[in-house]
Amino acid sequence: MVQRWQVAALLSATAAALLVQFAPKYSILRSYVGTFLALFSAQLLALASWTVVIYPKLFSPLRHLPEPKGGSFFNGQLARILKEPSGIPMQEWINEIPNQGLIHYKTIFNTERIMLTSPQALGEVLVQKNYEFVKPLMMRQGLGRILGGTGVLLAEGDDHKTQRKLLMPAFAYRHIKDIYPIFWSKSRELINAISASTQQEAAYAELEKAVAPSSVVELNGWLSRTTLDIIGVAGMGYDFNAIQDPNTELCKTYRAVFEPSKQARILGL
Repeated sequence: MVQRWQVAALLSATAAALLVQFAPKYSILRSYVGTFLALFSAQLLALASWTVVIYPKLFSPLRHLPEPKGGSFFNGQLARILKEPSGIPMQEWINEIPNQGLIHYKTIFNTERIMLTSPQALGEVLVQKNYEFVKPLMMRQGLGRILGGTGVLLAEGDDHKTQRKLLMPAFAYRHIKDIYPIFWSKSRELINAISASTQQEAAYAELEKAVAPSSVVELNGWLSRTTLDIIGVAGMGYDFNAIQDPNTELCKTYRAVFEPSKQARILGL
């Protein structure tokens, strides 16, 4: 895919050659390189102004959608998204911004994003017209390198249809019924582990005469480890024991992939 800067470079080189050859008084010191650099710089400045400021703020068809207030002039809500825990700003926007299923916000260099907030919008994007909404190329390439190729998670169009058709027998009811006991046993193990953890924290607080811990339990990490255990037992016949021990090498690697660093989150935006 040809990038905009490549088009700008080609146009600048062509224009520089024509100016130096046929209209040298309009060139930079009759120099091909100087003229090219001047034209290329001007085009890049114009392109950046259009992409970062003019289009998203004055011409984008998304600018009329509900969006959060405040934010940076050039980077939108980027600072808040990076500062707060993942998903917290979006959750607040859903609860506080009146909308009809769509919320518009901006990230780095005013890159525009649409957040779906209603079951109807999610159904249209993920089910009814899912092949019309392709995943971003940068995300597919980045995850493809991590996951070792373009599997069913990242494939699009006919490629995705073919892979999905091949995988469907594995998700037939008779197969799901056979692994149901694994789901049940791991769910019970999860509940027991959370109960033991909260009781241990309460006992420690009482022993140290400290403030009692909050009764709110953050389930994100627990559920991720439960998922990892279920995948191991159901798919590979091996229990990773992630629920009981969150600090194994596998758990750390899993968190590194699905809980990226601040730098990785910036690239993902």
